[in-house]
Amino acid sequence: MMGSGFMHHRLRVILSFLSLAAVFSLAGCGFINVTDLTPTVKKTSVLLVGPNAWLKNAQVATKIAESPQGVSVISLSTDGVAAPGLLKQIENSTANSVILVQPDVNVMKLPAKHPNTHFYLVGNSMGVTGRNITSLTASDQQLASIAGYIGGGSTALGQSINILPGSNIPSTVMTSVVDAVYSGAHAAFSTSPVQWINPPVTTNIPQGVWVVWGTVPPSDFSRLVTANQKVIAVNSNNNLSGKSVLASYSETSLIANGIEVALNAIYHHQALPSVWNVPVQFQLNTVSGWQHPTGVSNYEQMISTGTLSPTGFLQTVPSVSTAQSLHLPVPPTLNTTTG
Repeated sequence: MMGSGFMHHRLRVILSFLSLAAVFSLAGCGFINVTDLTPTVKKTSVLLVGPNAWLKNAQVATKIAESPQGVSVISLSTDGVAAPGLLKQIENSTANSVILVQPDVNVMKLPAKHPNTHFYLVGNSMGVTGRNITSLTASDQQLASIAGYIGGGSTALGQSINILPGSNIPSTVMTSVVDAVYSGAHAAFSTSPVQWINPPVTTNIPQGVWVVWGTVPPSDFSRLVTANQKVIAVNSNNNLSGKSVLASYSETSLIANGIEVALNAIYHHQALPSVWNVPVQFQLNTVSGWQHPTGVSNYEQMISTGTLSPTGFLQTVPSVSTAQSLHLPVPPTLNTTTG
């Protein structure tokens, strides 16, 4: 009996020590040999290919730095590299996915040769399509609708919203862009007429807001600035340092946001369609409209997410109650208690 009691006592002591050891380990009072641990996050390798101008861009660098945990981005510059050498470097990569920024015709041969690798084309698809290709671009109608919304809140009674296209903008986009600008202006409770004006700009300049769609001749842009016209620039390389520029959307925003969309899709194993619209965000400079930046941001989000169609208000301005239900700002001059 004594032997049995002794054994029970000894067992209790051993269990006590084991319990204390467990408590200490849970409390963090102990050392962990990291060589005994295995990674809990599966690494996904992504190859980002593009010119240095984009790879070193501050906005792009921020998106890369904010890539989801477990997604490793390796950048490959196309600057100063001959096409054969560049293609070989890309093909020798062990990346699971490839993001191509403004790819040229040589690089666009790769998706067809590597059907098991998914390619994300940001900023330029050159019309190439395939099951393993996703083109990330900004929708013209979404851009136009947001430009119209910003312009609609900045035009005075009797003024127009004038769209001045760059030389590389085909006239085939005119109808859809004009309709979307109209709808955006209506969403801002503006009834200003919208007109497409082909360059050159004459001395008899219509007063209002000018949507510069693309890069226009410097002489035309200078006339707008000299005449103190309010300007909204869309993908324009004109000198936008003038104080008359209300807002602008640049290719930089497209590239940065496109890379962000691609990285998130890769992380979530999300299969995107062959064409995916990148969320549109304008840079607001001197917005004089009553919507304020918060209202513009809200409209951008609804248009980008599909909550509101770019031409949803093409026919007429919304009622106050409709605007309120969509959380759109209402002009202070209107009675917000009635529809």
